[in-house]
Amino acid sequence: DCIFVGGSGGRLEEILNYISTVIKDHGRIVMTAVLEQTAQRAPEILTKNDFVVEISLVQVTRYSYPEQNTTELNPIHIIHAEKRQI
Repeated sequence: DCIFVGGSGGRLEEILNYISTVIKDHGRIVMTAVLEQTAQRAPEILTKNDFVVEISLVQVTRYSYPEQNTTELNPIHIIHAEKRQI
């Protein structure tokens, strides 16, 4: 099983708690977090529900050529979690 969560609409805990009841052992969740609150809360909820969690932080800078005008975009947390076998 693999589930991608692309947003929570303010229902992050409800969504992750539900997924934890239906996903098989070693099932994976991948989600992105743009909001700092989501990046902090999601790993807490996942760990509580017996997932092993890894987080990558991606920072993108966009620039134009040849002017070299740069725009730094919001960092994105990519959260990968795997359900522990119970």
